[in-house]
Amino acid sequence: GYRELQSQLTGANPHARIKSINAVTTLGVRQGHEIQITASGPNAEAALAALHELANDDFGDPEIQKDEGMLRRMNEERDSTFNPSTSLRAGLQPSSFQGLPASPGIALGPARLFRAAAPDILTHTITDPQAEWEALTAALEKTRAQIWATRDGVARRADAYAAAIFEAHLLFLDDEALRAPARAAIFEERLNAAAAWHRAVEAVAADYRALDDDYLRARAADVSDVGRQTLLNLLAKHSPDSAPALNGPGILIAADLAPADTARLDPKLVLGICTAFGGPTSHSAILARAFGIPAIAGLGEAILDIADGTFLIMDGGNGQVWPTPDPELTAEYSRLAEAARLAQAEAKAASAHPAVTRDGRRIEVAANIGSVADARAAGAAGAEGVGLFRTEFLFLDRQTAPDEEEQFNIYRTAAEALGGRPVIIRTLDVGGDKPLPYLDLGREANPFLGWRAIRMCLAQPEFFKVQLRAILRAAAHFPIKIMFPMIAILAEWRAARSLLAEARDEVEQAGHSVPEQIEIGIMVEIPAAALQAAHFAAEV
Repeated sequence: GYRELQSQLTGANPHARIKSINAVTTLGVRQGHEIQITASGPNAEAALAALHELANDDFGDPEIQKDEGMLRRMNEERDSTFNPSTSLRAGLQPSSFQGLPASPGIALGPARLFRAAAPDILTHTITDPQAEWEALTAALEKTRAQIWATRDGVARRADAYAAAIFEAHLLFLDDEALRAPARAAIFEERLNAAAAWHRAVEAVAADYRALDDDYLRARAADVSDVGRQTLLNLLAKHSPDSAPALNGPGILIAADLAPADTARLDPKLVLGICTAFGGPTSHSAILARAFGIPAIAGLGEAILDIADGTFLIMDGGNGQVWPTPDPELTAEYSRLAEAARLAQAEAKAASAHPAVTRDGRRIEVAANIGSVADARAAGAAGAEGVGLFRTEFLFLDRQTAPDEEEQFNIYRTAAEALGGRPVIIRTLDVGGDKPLPYLDLGREANPFLGWRAIRMCLAQPEFFKVQLRAILRAAAHFPIKIMFPMIAILAEWRAARSLLAEARDEVEQAGHSVPEQIEIGIMVEIPAAALQAAHFAAEV
C-alpha cells in the first residue's frame, strides 16, 4: 500500500515515500526528531508494526555507535601510546600534511597514485527510447550482480556490518528516485541512457550534499559509486569490478575512494590509504578499518601533487603524513611499526592457546562462519571450533539450490580447515529477510517469525533431506554436529529428528559412510522454546 514518512523539521514538514531509500535518507531526519509514518492498503497495519519494532531497536544504531565509539577509542589509544609532539625527539621533521584519522595504524612505503575510471558521458538525442531503457536496465542488473559479489567478498573478509554497506547499494538500483527521472528523461526528452542516468544520480547526490549532517553528506559518495558502476557497465568501456591496479606495495593516494574500490583492495599491496577528500564516517573509511588498513581522509588537494613513488610515512591514528621524511623520523616510525608487528604476532601465537581467565576458568572460543573461506580464517585465528555454520549463505544469491554433492564438499572442506575441531552446522534458515528465488514460500503476514527455517523445511522434506544427507556424509569423517533453527515446539524437534533418521538410512543405502553417532540440538531463539526448556532438555 501507499506509505509515507513525514518529519517535523524546522516547520518545513517534508515527506517521502518509504519505498525510496534515498528519499527517506535525504529528509535529513536526525536523532531526537519526531517522525510520522502513515500507511494504507491490506498490509498497512503489519507494515506499521514492523516499522515500530525497527524504531524500538534504534534502527540498528548500536552498530553505528559502536563504529563511532571505535573512532573515539582510536584517538584515546593514539594519545596514550604515541604522540609525535611528545615522544619524538625535538627537531624531528614536522608533519607536511594533516588530515582526519580514518583507520588506525602506521605505514611506511612509496606513494601509489590511483585515479578511478571515469566514464565519458556524451549527451545526444535518441530515436529508440525503448532500446536505451533496456540498455540501462541491463546495466543495472549487471551492476547488481557485481555488488552482490562485492558484498559476499566483504562478508568473508570482514563482517556482516561492513557487508551491509553494499546491501544499501543494492537498494539504490531499484530506487524510483533514480529510476523514474532517468526513465522520464529517456522517453519524454529523448535523452540517451548514459546522460539520463548520470543526471538522475547527480541530482540525488546533490540532495545528500545539501544536508547539514556530516554522516548523511558522506552518503553522496555511495550514490555516486553505484551510479559510476552502472555507467561503466552501460558504456562497456571499463570493468568496474576489478581492483585498483598498483605496480607494487605502497600507500594508496587518491582524491577519494568509492566503497566498491576499497572493498577490492589487496591489503598485501595497499599498506595505507590517503585521500584528499572524504572523512572518517565514509563507508570507505569503515571498510578500511574492517580490513585493518591504516587510512587518513581529508588531506586536501595538495596530497594529489605528490609524485608516484615518493617515500611516505603515514600515521592513521593522528592523521599525519610525511613525504620524504628525514632519517630520524623514519627510524622512529620504523621502530613503532615493528613493535606493532611483533605485538600482532604475539597475539596470533597466543590465539592458539586455550582461553583461561585469571582465576583459572576455561572459556571456549569458537567462530561463526558462513563459508569455507570463513572456516579457514577461523582456523588460522585459533578458533577452537565452529559454534554456528550459517548454511543459508550456500543457498542465497543463486537460481538453483546446491545439490547434495556440492553441499557435502563444502561441509567436508570447512570441517577439514578446522583440523579436527568440532563444527556445529545449522540447517537451512531462510524466509523473512532471506528469500530463495527457486522456492515458493508464498505470501506471509509475518515472515520473520512465520513460514521460515525449520517449518519451511519440514513442509518440504525431500528438499530438506538433501542437506541432511550431505551433513551426515561429512560427519562420517569429521566431528560435525547438527543444530535445527527456529524450533518452537517439541513436535517440530521430533519431526526434524525423524527426517534425519530417514536421511541416514538413505545415505547408507547409497553406499556412503555415516557417523556411528552424531550430536543434534536446537537453536533456542524463540521465547516458546526458552519457556519450555525443561521439556526440551529431556530430549535434546
